[in-house]
Amino acid sequence: MKVLHLASFSGNIGDVANHESFYKCFKDLFIEDLAIEKIEIRDFYYSINKRRFDEEFVEYLNTFDLFIFGGGNFFELCWDYSDTGTTFNISNNLLRKIKVPILINGIGIDDFKGTTNENIEKFRSFLNTLLNYSNVLFTVRNDGSYEIFKKYYPEYVEKIAEIPDFGFFVSDVYEMKSYKPILKNKSIGINIAKDMEEFRYTNVSYEEFLRGMAQLIEYILNTTNYHVMLFPHILSDYEVILNVNEYVNHPDKRIRLSISGLVQEKELETFKLYKECDFIFATRFHSNICAISLNIPTFGIITYPKHGIVYEKIKLSNRKQNLNSNQIFDQMKQQVDLCNDHYHMKQIKKSYNDSILELIKVRDSYLEKLKNWMENYIGK
Repeated sequence: MKVLHLASFSGNIGDVANHESFYKCFKDLFIEDLAIEKIEIRDFYYSINKRRFDEEFVEYLNTFDLFIFGGGNFFELCWDYSDTGTTFNISNNLLRKIKVPILINGIGIDDFKGTTNENIEKFRSFLNTLLNYSNVLFTVRNDGSYEIFKKYYPEYVEKIAEIPDFGFFVSDVYEMKSYKPILKNKSIGINIAKDMEEFRYTNVSYEEFLRGMAQLIEYILNTTNYHVMLFPHILSDYEVILNVNEYVNHPDKRIRLSISGLVQEKELETFKLYKECDFIFATRFHSNICAISLNIPTFGIITYPKHGIVYEKIKLSNRKQNLNSNQIFDQMKQQVDLCNDHYHMKQIKKSYNDSILELIKVRDSYLEKLKNWMENYIGK
């Protein structure tokens, strides 16, 4: 079976965790060999413009047995230049020419960056064309995308389903099983981000955030024996990490403060390093959910609304806090203190395990539906 997969494969290790987890489950469904060709969606972005959704793309796509789009947050309804209002800038005329089954796999639908009535209607027209075909399976990830879809397109809501982002199952990927710790002491991990600064740092300024995170790192170094491991997920994360480092004034930072690598085509190496941690403060979407998958207690620093919705969806609302005041840094210090409370940490891990078990049930039900759908439409 030949599969063309359009998504993000470079530049963000969280996307890779999502895809690799999906591939493991997907390949387990089938006896026959699968040949998956990956196409980077960023090449189609208006700002990059290396490729286009045109006749040539559709002709090539039709040589495959299946087209997978996503996962990823690619249905943002804010792009005025696009025929669909999203980064999937394909015309309805071209969409109708796609002959192979289409799997929209755990996609993110987003209006938090703003939208317009024109974009809403362009996407409605796209949905009308797409969902009138019987060979389409459309799923959204569990980050509030279902509710956003229902808000604007209630007439189509019965034709989509909500599934867990596959990052929740990264612990099942074989590369994660064989890791052996390299540090003598356990770490507290920290993932922070700078992109989308206009959304992340509104109630707490970027400068205040840097000072607060530096104070947190100093608190860890002063009050515990933990190593501090800083985790970038994209290249710009190094900028905020280095900015924070400028404010850290502690003699031990030279020997107890580390920054993980970001190696393209070896992205899962970073998540192996997550397993060095007893606790993780996480900003990014996949930093939060992959840590939960690995059964590492987290404190979600919510700087973008959908990332907090994920915690609510899996009934772990007490494990996150919006970055809406400087009081969050005192809360984070309290979380550090609780790392020594073995009963408390055990309870967090139990609640994470319980949530993952529930997500596995939803995932397995989806995979069964996916298998049945593919048996009905592949090659027909």
